[in-house]
Amino acid sequence: MIILKQRSTTHDKSANSGPVLVERPARTVPLGKDIIALQMEDHYVRIHTRTGSRLAHMTLTEAIETVGPVEGLRTHRSWWVARAAVDYIEGTPRSMRLHLEGNIVAPVARGAVALLREAGWLDAIGDK
Repeated sequence: MIILKQRSTTHDKSANSGPVLVERPARTVPLGKDIIALQMEDHYVRIHTRTGSRLAHMTLTEAIETVGPVEGLRTHRSWWVARAAVDYIEGTPRSMRLHLEGNIVAPVARGAVALLREAGWLDAIGDK
């Protein structure tokens, strides 16, 4: 991945103050169908799987991009959940929670309720 970063120096207006290319090492989350959820914790992502959890130093967006073809949704600003891992949903649209495998409970932001409904999660969970 290559990131374009603007160099900001207030006292140096030389030709070197333009954009700088910064290379970051590729990060992967090789979890496949074992992934349950991704949870943001400060500057780390807790990766919940069927075999346990671990922390990775990356943003939630980076972690979601590396998950691969697993169906899931970002249910909250700090959570991404794999659809297959949802056991049941409780609460109201103002206070909804997803109960996942491994006794993990993920919050659902009020704005994400419509996404869950559009994706068919609210109808299909009872059929599991």
